[in-house]
Amino acid sequence: MKIAEFTKELKRFLKAKLEGCRHFIVANFIPFKRYDLMIYKELTTSYLVSFLIMSLVVWLKEIYLIYIQYIQKGAQLWTTLSIFFYSLPFTMAITIPAGMVMATLLTFNKLSINLEILMLRLSGVRKIRLFLPVFVFSLVILGITFLFFDTVLIRGNEMYLRSMIKMRIEKPFIDIAPGEFPKIGEFNIGFEEISGNEMIGVEIYQNFAEGERIIKASKGVIISSGDLPYYKILLNDGTFIEKSKRGEVFSSQFKEAELRVDYEISYIPTFNTETQPRVMSRYKTGRIIENMKKQDNVLKSLLELSNLNSNLIEEYKEVLLTLPQYLVALAFGGKERDKTIENFNNTIVTISKLHQDIRKVNTRFEMIDYNVFVFEQHKKTSIPVSAIVYGLVGFVFGIMIKVRTGRGGSLIIGIVVILLQTYLTFVAEIPVRNGELDPITAAWYSNVILSLPALYLLLREKI
Repeated sequence: MKIAEFTKELKRFLKAKLEGCRHFIVANFIPFKRYDLMIYKELTTSYLVSFLIMSLVVWLKEIYLIYIQYIQKGAQLWTTLSIFFYSLPFTMAITIPAGMVMATLLTFNKLSINLEILMLRLSGVRKIRLFLPVFVFSLVILGITFLFFDTVLIRGNEMYLRSMIKMRIEKPFIDIAPGEFPKIGEFNIGFEEISGNEMIGVEIYQNFAEGERIIKASKGVIISSGDLPYYKILLNDGTFIEKSKRGEVFSSQFKEAELRVDYEISYIPTFNTETQPRVMSRYKTGRIIENMKKQDNVLKSLLELSNLNSNLIEEYKEVLLTLPQYLVALAFGGKERDKTIENFNNTIVTISKLHQDIRKVNTRFEMIDYNVFVFEQHKKTSIPVSAIVYGLVGFVFGIMIKVRTGRGGSLIIGIVVILLQTYLTFVAEIPVRNGELDPITAAWYSNVILSLPALYLLLREKI
């Protein structure tokens, strides 16, 4: 009898616990309640508006730069338009995930203003539970960005590079800035400024066997020869000055002059998709990295880096263990004060030397290419994942913003977060090429920097 009662009570207890677990899961992990659908609706509307506005701002900037750099210098209209068109996927790769932060900020700011957040809180909904629909929506944006990176973006980047090469063939001098004197063919050519399609303050220098020639003109126009390896410069109101090696100087003035400038085909940059990770899919980039690892010089360098990094970790552990003793020795002295300080300083010197050795290995020719490919491969993942980071940051600050703050505060926070994330991601390639930063760390550290404080606040529910 007692056994039967015990079994009955145990069943009742387990049933209650299972019911409690079911209720907890339904309440906290099923993202399709009525208020979730309300949040999805607001997120969708805010995201579309944010994405379009950010994309428009970036595109207007691109239009302005293209107008200054190409159209004013007489570039062909169709080629210029193709460069702008094929630059759109690159900007969209930034604005697609970045739209999450603005959408989340605007959504929860609006819900706060309408007191809907307050009503949900009074009905027993925890603040952290409101992040669930944001997380689900972020996963959708993440999937879209992943697909975009492996299809539209790589094709857009490839066509953008091809259009730039075509532009250089049509206008080999198009990307030279005022004040520069690059050598093309036999000439060093420069100008002070651009006015419409004309160069103002033209100066051209030519060295030949008998001496030196200097050509100065008030203005000039570059005329392309199409696919032929030369172009013409039509000059107005200028002076020819020739200096012989014997010190003789001859000068003459002209109203109009025509100069043909030949250049080598090698001046035009070549295009090879096998060396451009930005025009490769994630799978193809990974396959090339695996082939690189099979090369003896790369394999040897990777083994050296593995040993150096292991030694570096051990030295950092030693620093953490001896730091308290070092601080005590500095503050209070003691019998072994000098020895403790010397050992600690020696460890710091060892760490510095290990960092130098790691940089030397990473700056080897074969390792620069390898690190760039690894960086680009992980960036193809870290940028889509940033949609979740943007959603997290937007949710935390969106909940924190008070009613009277208004949309201005949301916009400022969103812009700052986007600029910080974008800057940290795209400037990371410089230290990677210089051997100063691990490529995997470079691809992911911006996400970590933004997500850790926001995640801490989310889990602590101090929001």
